[in-house]
Amino acid sequence: MPHNTPSISAGREPNSRFTRALEAALLLVLLAGCSSAGSGGPATTSPTLVTSGSGSASRTAIPSAPVASNAGLAGPNLTMTGGSAQVSISGDASLTMALALTSGILVPGTNVVMVWSGSGDGNGDDSLRIQAPSRQGTYTTSATDFTAPSVSLTTGRIGNASVPAYLAPDADECTVTLTKVDVTGVVGSLQCSGLSSGQDEAVDVSAAFTATP
Repeated sequence: MPHNTPSISAGREPNSRFTRALEAALLLVLLAGCSSAGSGGPATTSPTLVTSGSGSASRTAIPSAPVASNAGLAGPNLTMTGGSAQVSISGDASLTMALALTSGILVPGTNVVMVWSGSGDGNGDDSLRIQAPSRQGTYTTSATDFTAPSVSLTTGRIGNASVPAYLAPDADECTVTLTKVDVTGVVGSLQCSGLSSGQDEAVDVSAAFTATP
């Protein structure tokens, strides 16, 4: 009896290869779609919550914006109307005087200008003027540095009876120390050595002063 090869076996082999090829192609398409969804979409960050303690869930918190530090006194100019200066003169002349603030202004980030005055015993008024940077620190007068403090003292208590003595540094004879500079006022001290009024006096000057709004 002749042996015939079943025709169904010959017909299934091509269909089986086609099916496997189709399945492989579909698998590649699915894999490509998953990869695109994972990397091509926009990155998102959900708000996070930080918790502590055993067994509690925790996630990394979103960092807050840095807080700017306060580098110094800021704000509008400050006009000062109160305060005093206790002044001592020694050397070729010796005396003390108590002066009251007559004007003052503090410009944040720039300078502070203060003037204290008092009676000069009938020969003009005594007056101390200080201009210095508007921040805490110790500053020395200078003949060349325009940012250095400026100091002058006028008094009719020494020198020529008809001309009040004018005392001011030529270079680095004076040091101004500001121990407080803020919205409540200024506190500081002054030290000067070897000041001359041009009337043959050589004196040292020291002062403790305040100025308040």
